[in-house]
Amino acid sequence: MDKSNMNALLGYALDETKKAGIPGASAILSSSDTDELTLFMGAPEFARAFSCDTLSLYAYGENKSAFTATDDLSKEGVIYAVKELAVKLGGTDDDPYDPLYPTPLRKEFIYGPDGADMGLLQKRMGEVFDYVSSIDKGGEMKAQMCCDFLDQKTMYLSTLGAYYFDRRGFYSLSSRFTAKRDKSSTNANGFSASFYTLDRPFLEHYNLKMLIDSVLPQLEQKPLTGKFVGDMIISPLVCTYFARYLGGYLGDKSGPFKGCLEKEIVSPIFSVHIANAGGVLPHSMSFTTDGAEATDMTAVKNGVLKEYIKRDKGVRNDAFNASGAGAPYIIDGGDTALDDMIKGVERGLFIQRLAASYPASDGSISGVAKQSFLIEDGKIGRAVLGTTADSNILDMAKNIKAVSKEQVNFGHAIFPYLHIGGVTISG
Repeated sequence: MDKSNMNALLGYALDETKKAGIPGASAILSSSDTDELTLFMGAPEFARAFSCDTLSLYAYGENKSAFTATDDLSKEGVIYAVKELAVKLGGTDDDPYDPLYPTPLRKEFIYGPDGADMGLLQKRMGEVFDYVSSIDKGGEMKAQMCCDFLDQKTMYLSTLGAYYFDRRGFYSLSSRFTAKRDKSSTNANGFSASFYTLDRPFLEHYNLKMLIDSVLPQLEQKPLTGKFVGDMIISPLVCTYFARYLGGYLGDKSGPFKGCLEKEIVSPIFSVHIANAGGVLPHSMSFTTDGAEATDMTAVKNGVLKEYIKRDKGVRNDAFNASGAGAPYIIDGGDTALDDMIKGVERGLFIQRLAASYPASDGSISGVAKQSFLIEDGKIGRAVLGTTADSNILDMAKNIKAVSKEQVNFGHAIFPYLHIGGVTISG
């Protein structure tokens, strides 16, 4: 759908909200075209192209708000959605939520290429399969990769006159690697990311090589015996959950960090931001649903709490609220190479994936290490099976011993490896 048609449809929808007696409203139209390709062991398995258009409507009354969405963009479909929105708004309990952002802006954001280079995409995928074949002489590994290119246009209008247009084109990768030998088999080793360009091989840029190299050794995994307190190095993937859980405390002004602004709350080598970095993170947001431009923020800088993550309703112009629970976190890289980080561990675990539940109210957390390896005397050893790591999110943040130079850009966040001490490891 082109810009003029998008603008006309949104204008029509807002006119209908006025007719329905809705005091204030905003409308977002997302129009996307996707080209998708799946390869299994280098051979085409599935290919398709499809489009998707979705209209989202937000209503604002006095201390009330409501939401609805539809993919029926006919006049009848829009009218039905507006009526549904009005009913929801009328039936909503009072909720202290500010109305539309009072200073409407008009901005456009353009990121990424206009279209897919499917030939280069297949080449990049082929490089991964070639590498798998080069290390798997016994034919024990299986590899599947699904890649797509999304051309997405998003337009926003509000009854106060705000206008945003965001157009971005980017690739997404989802990969899966397994191995089987006799009666022994591995779990699925997966990696997913989104990115604007194909200028670098997947193996080089997204650290797939380390993941692939770890698959065959997992066939020899064995449980640990006993229990000890040691260190763990968590992968950027595990950092995804660490950042989410820690972010819960960073957004709670009445929690453990109450009254701690400008005070050191975690390790002094740790910094975390929430970024509306559209040119860096394809899955970030440019604006909030009530009409503010999403802005960056620094929550922690060198261990010092600089700002609470804005979760409060009515505080809209920040990237966390623009992106919801999947906030675009960026943990700064450190000054320690991953190899040197491993050398600094006397005994512990290298954890590529952690199966853990949400932390308890006191921050304690327990998880089973998956696709993980024992580290002894600064060297990675055998793969471990059924091994748990117990700690506390708050303690983990304070006990960060090193942050890797290497970072992985997942497209929704950027994370390094973290070396964390004081972890109870059990077989």
